Amino acid sequence: MDFGEIGTLIGEALGIVQVAVLIFVAWLSHILVKKIALPDVLGYILAGILIGPYALGSLSLGSILPLGLFPSTPQEIISPQLQFLSAIAIIVMLFYAGLETEIDLLLRYAFRGSMIGLGGLVFSFGAGYLTSVLFHPQLPGFHPYHLLFGTIFGATSVGISASILSQKRAMGTPEGVTIISAAVFDDVLGIIILSITTSIAMLFLNPTTEGTNATATSIPVLQLVITSLRALVLWISFTTFGILLSNKFSNSMKKIVKGRTQIAVMSLCFALLLGGVFEALGISMVIGAYIIGLSLSRTDIAYLIQDKLRAVNIFLVPIFFITSGMRIDVISLLSWRIMGIGLLASILAFASKFFGAGIPALGFGFTIRGATRIGLGMTPRGEVALVVAGIGLSLGILSAEFYNVALMVVLFTSIVTPPLLSLSLNSKKQGTKKAKPTGQVLTTIALEDNQIFKTILAKFFSIMEEEGFYISKIRQSGKEIFYLRKDLIFLTLEPKDTELQFHSTKDNIPIFKAALLESITDIAESAHAIKTTISRKTFINTSSEIKDKTKTLLHTFYDESLVCLSLKGTNKKEVMHELIDLIDAHSPFTDKDTFTRDLIERENTMSTGLEHGIAIPHAKSKGCTIPRIAVGIKKEGLDFDSLDEKPSTIIVLIASPIDGMHLEIISKVSSILNNAEKRKKILDATTTQEVYRILL
Repeated sequence: MDFGEIGTLIGEALGIVQVAVLIFVAWLSHILVKKIALPDVLGYILAGILIGPYALGSLSLGSILPLGLFPSTPQEIISPQLQFLSAIAIIVMLFYAGLETEIDLLLRYAFRGSMIGLGGLVFSFGAGYLTSVLFHPQLPGFHPYHLLFGTIFGATSVGISASILSQKRAMGTPEGVTIISAAVFDDVLGIIILSITTSIAMLFLNPTTEGTNATATSIPVLQLVITSLRALVLWISFTTFGILLSNKFSNSMKKIVKGRTQIAVMSLCFALLLGGVFEALGISMVIGAYIIGLSLSRTDIAYLIQDKLRAVNIFLVPIFFITSGMRIDVISLLSWRIMGIGLLASILAFASKFFGAGIPALGFGFTIRGATRIGLGMTPRGEVALVVAGIGLSLGILSAEFYNVALMVVLFTSIVTPPLLSLSLNSKKQGTKKAKPTGQVLTTIALEDNQIFKTILAKFFSIMEEEGFYISKIRQSGKEIFYLRKDLIFLTLEPKDTELQFHSTKDNIPIFKAALLESITDIAESAHAIKTTISRKTFINTSSEIKDKTKTLLHTFYDESLVCLSLKGTNKKEVMHELIDLIDAHSPFTDKDTFTRDLIERENTMSTGLEHGIAIPHAKSKGCTIPRIAVGIKKEGLDFDSLDEKPSTIIVLIASPIDGMHLEIISKVSSILNNAEKRKKILDATTTQEVYRILL
């Protein structure tokens, strides 16, 4: 077989060969940009420019590929195969963006984040709009060219800023939370603007009035307003319904679709489906994909989907960015006109977002230092800007010339911002006039023995999965980070050597501490060293109180007939038998002996005596089918082998079935009893009704 025959075979499968080359180039560029600490996006775009039809891609490879590996035609810059994969990549990318949107964060900091985000968006959108008007005065004011350029300027790349904040451990600072929440607001509002812009673009491309070309007079302003409102209503309607029905959708998926990978694949299927519906309605398909991702972001399958589709994301997304770079005409980009316009546009884009977000931050308790950090954190443009530019180019709205300008804006802000933001975060001085809580707390638990650490962590994950939590693992900057989620309960866990770092809300931390203590208890018999390397106080002594849904949870398993004001037992075994009998009289155990044996074995493994006169003996057992709580008072106290070596006066026995809400009940009871005033009221109570009301 000669080179001519080889060339014919390769030519017939050129699209497949191109995809293979792109995957290799993406991997190579990822390695190179990491060495110089630049975002992957920049590496992909630069790689696309280098191998594209305007550079090396059009070089002849002899008789094998005489027109080059990436030849262009007057009709097509890139091949149909790459165009198709690029379109799918945009959908996957926006689907992921929706999944990663923190709605709770957005709502918690809605006012502050929205005002700062809105300031940056208005300034930068206006700067982009005026830049387009300045260089295209012949176009009407509502022309999508101007709107698209304003949208490109308004987009914020939360990924670039988040990576810097994460590296500097500033994600939980007031500036970090504000940057992320404002960027989330920017993204959401940017998607809405994009849906409106693409709807207006359809009018200019396919005007309903007589004639073939849209002009300032051929499309009435009223029609533009109606089109904008239609796009806005569709976006809000689908988003609202999606969020309201998301938990039902998630629960149905878990029941109907067997297998976690299949759940992720079917979720992506719905993103593609709604994307097609929006495209048919004259709105960009990426809007539909984003809405599905946003709707599922608060469900317990969100991180499962991200985890299972990670390979798909890694495969497709670089293809979009590389093909974006391949569209750039290097000769045109290096022309004095484009360089001049691009540099001016880049400076305006940077300054408008910096001052637009930074100035409002001064009005929300931030110092000049803090406002500077926020302004810098909002300046990078990235994925969303490229998506908007790509859509504008594919629709024929944005010219190749101004597509290059848009790429210069993305490159400039993505290169300049990281070192400046990193430098501003080097100072340990706070950026607020008064420190503000972020809602997230960091809890660090150190374990001295590495082997015990690994054993406990494995058991912890096993217990959390039994409790219905979904666990996903990602790698960030060479470190493993675990996400655990069940309904609205969420935790981030980062193992470091023999140290565990938990990030969650104060209300949720007791649940995870209880699970970790259970893990230690379960393996204590085979790892005796735990008793000398782990302090139970670390896991139980917490000042946070569970306020929401406490009454709803506890009154289901506990009533006043399960209270004993004067326990007769003289040791902890007798007292536990006394409380077991109290529960059995109220609602008989399915196997009382089995539960009693399980409870005593649990207590013998590690005592449940805490501090401040509290003991919470508990067990998960096949001997009971419903959770029950019994409360006993022993005013003179008895020895329960407590942490502070003092007698226990309030004993709460918790009986749970194997698949019950064991951890949540323990964490809520321990949090309530950590309140000194409530403990005193319980000991002073003269009726069971008083004790019942105090605990609820």
